[in-house]
Amino acid sequence: MKLNKKFIYDGKRIIKVKTRELYHFIYERIWDLTIYDQKLLESYGLKKAKYVYVGQSNEKNVNIRNSKWKYEVKNDRNIVKEIPIFIKKLERFYAKETKYNNRQIDWLLYHNTKVIARTESKKGALKLEKHFTGIYHDLDFMGEILEQQVILLSKRDSEFKEQGKQGLKVLKAKELCYNS
Repeated sequence: MKLNKKFIYDGKRIIKVKTRELYHFIYERIWDLTIYDQKLLESYGLKKAKYVYVGQSNEKNVNIRNSKWKYEVKNDRNIVKEIPIFIKKLERFYAKETKYNNRQIDWLLYHNTKVIARTESKKGALKLEKHFTGIYHDLDFMGEILEQQVILLSKRDSEFKEQGKQGLKVLKAKELCYNS
């Protein structure tokens, strides 16, 4: 597909080609457990905090990304091991201690995604993902000093691969910040 070379993407509009969104997006998933009793949460291995996951994707749209993420979590595929453990604890908590039905629990666990930015390239999406992850990492590092604790489920130092003329190059978070 060819675009007009004068076209500049402002980062806000959703531009679609049929059902496919044209640009990469950065999203966050937040599970806010600050409204529940601390002792009750601790009995399920959870803390009274906001749990946050930040990611990026170039899937057709957010719904497809949510479905893929749900499959990855349920089947322990290509995902950090802490996330499926957290999701199972949270699912057990919601099922036993709240009045949510199965459909509501499913939505709370796998579909509560908010798109926070869009970019034209995968490299730009990865840089923004590192930026947002860094912000939440700093809040997570503050730990229990903050009134509302934030627990980051994403990994800040995750790697990504870039294909160049010299072959495959693995970039770390620090390299992403300084290479533009």
